Amino acid sequence: MKGHLRKRANLGFKCKQCGKMFHAKAKMEEHLLCVHTSEGRFKCETCMRVFAEKRNLVEHIRTHTGEIPYQCDFCEERFDIKSSLVAHLKTHCDDDAPTVDAAEVKQDGAGQSVHTVHKPYQCDICTSLFTQKGHLVEHIRTHTGQRPFQCDICKQRVASKGTLVAHIRTHTGERPYNCDFCKQRFVVKSTLIKHIRTHTGERPFKCDNCNMRFSTRFNLTTHIRTHTGERPYQCESCKQRFTRKSYLVKHLKAHSCEKA
Repeated sequence: MKGHLRKRANLGFKCKQCGKMFHAKAKMEEHLLCVHTSEGRFKCETCMRVFAEKRNLVEHIRTHTGEIPYQCDFCEERFDIKSSLVAHLKTHCDDDAPTVDAAEVKQDGAGQSVHTVHKPYQCDICTSLFTQKGHLVEHIRTHTGQRPFQCDICKQRVASKGTLVAHIRTHTGERPYNCDFCKQRFVVKSTLIKHIRTHTGERPFKCDNCNMRFSTRFNLTTHIRTHTGERPYQCESCKQRFTRKSYLVKHLKAHSCEKA
């Protein structure tokens, strides 16, 4: 009984239109959009959340499907929203941390590492640098949203030919990159390189704040948030913020259980 009264006491947000009470301001705002206005007509069929704009619904649905459509052309890390990709791209411009390890460096015709040569092509939007104009053109598509390459199997469109090749392998089952340690196979080379570090123990990415080392730039970026306090992933229901998307997804499942 006490728990029931406590739960009712937490309903501190009242709809001015009909008087209904809610435990979170975001829930009350959703109620206003769905019931009392002509706006919030974009509804998630999985959890019944309502959004005022279609793009917000599209981004929200990815928390259910796990879709991560935005890919980094440097390391092939993937992101669910474009702004996260843009922020990630800036980490590749950090001269204090290695962009790639020796196994990832490609060779040009003269046998020289392309990562040691001059990068004359700069993105006007996020200042990322590139050795070739073609790479800059592909990168700019992450800002413009242009996706000129289409999968003949499922019609999904992607920004670069390399991304298309990797995507097609999800249909064909092809895994051309083989680990010499355990024979596990991978779709893209970058994933193999990260996997190999689990065998070798290599940790090329170092935190300047505490000198901890990490096997991937992604893990370093996430770790740095423990120093900066940055929490880029926010729950739209209760406004709680998280350092990792996986933590947000787990939190959202807790909301789903509450509704059930």
